[in-house]
Amino acid sequence: MLSDHKRLYIITGKGGVGKTALSLAFTKYLRTQGVKANYLNFTTANLDKPKHDIQEIIQAKKMDVPLTALNLYDCASGYVAKKLKSQTIAKFVVKTPFFKALISMIPGFNYTIYLGQALELLKQDPDQVFVLDSPSSGHAITMLEATKNFGEIFQSGSLFDDTQKMLSHIYAPGFAQINILTLPILMAVNEAMELKEQLKSIAPIDSKVVCNNSFARLEGATEMDLPNFLQKKLDTERLIEKEYGEQIQSFIPHSLRNIDEEIVNDLVPHMGQLV
Repeated sequence: MLSDHKRLYIITGKGGVGKTALSLAFTKYLRTQGVKANYLNFTTANLDKPKHDIQEIIQAKKMDVPLTALNLYDCASGYVAKKLKSQTIAKFVVKTPFFKALISMIPGFNYTIYLGQALELLKQDPDQVFVLDSPSSGHAITMLEATKNFGEIFQSGSLFDDTQKMLSHIYAPGFAQINILTLPILMAVNEAMELKEQLKSIAPIDSKVVCNNSFARLEGATEMDLPNFLQKKLDTERLIEKEYGEQIQSFIPHSLRNIDEEIVNDLVPHMGQLV
């Protein structure tokens, strides 16, 4: 059984880098290692009811990946109920125009609520591990920055105390890790490096840069007689490895599969690099 894993893995990066497939594959890998890992998804950015056709959740269920899907309404009403000690009053408060406006007006307030609920679930079950499929690099920045800012804005009171508890948990050594996904393209890798530095300035959380969809890591690729465009791709990856090799912790090989489930299963054996 894997013993040196974190409790919360945040998978982030620009759109189109393969965050969902890798998050699902990493969750499956952790499960094969005896870790009680769940794929974590924040389903809505507002208090509206979550849609029934969220693609990431459909994929997780189809692949039998253990799933924790949180929606903002339930998380917010649960938090308010805990403070007011009344579920009925909490549901009324969360439905008020004032509370909805509050969610919209304060940048990242929704993500702070989500993060608080995720940490509460981890606290309730010491064996639970979450792999958060973060929609974008901006989402990860906003989530961590907003939580930090709340602690600075509210200098006292219940919200301040709760925020400080959240920060003490997520900043604890060995608790969380951010895996920043990128593609083997020079500009994309440079952006990933900048994101790593930006996240480092916001929160003292371990982070890794992971280069996904690497053609050079595909078995036998470097020995093939390749067409010109693929040879250029291979040359670019070699240049990236030469310039950034020490800063990129993992290279995940390209999958030749076309079906989502097959791609995820193809990635699972390589997921040990993300721990």
